[in-house]
Amino acid sequence: MARHFGIVWGALSRVSLSPRFSDPLGEVRKLYDFLRMTLTPDTESAFRHYLEDVPKNAKFRGHKYTMEQFDLTKEDLQGEFKEYIDHMIRKGFPEEDIL
Repeated sequence: MARHFGIVWGALSRVSLSPRFSDPLGEVRKLYDFLRMTLTPDTESAFRHYLEDVPKNAKFRGHKYTMEQFDLTKEDLQGEFKEYIDHMIRKGFPEEDIL
């Protein structure tokens, strides 16, 4: 199976929506700004309702994706995303948190 991964430098944004994060709606706003999209009142309202439904002390119920689901290895990603990984390491993220 042929695979191709590409990074347009500056087109990546790292977002945390964990309930322990102090301002998840602020993170969504930053992401929308980054993507040059408009966060509509309906979308913001839906996100606020979602946040209300997630108990503050609950474990985050997000999706968990694995490399194996996509027939990938750590080496595949390290090669294809080297610039991104290096950038995030320079920003202070441990490599094990990036991949």
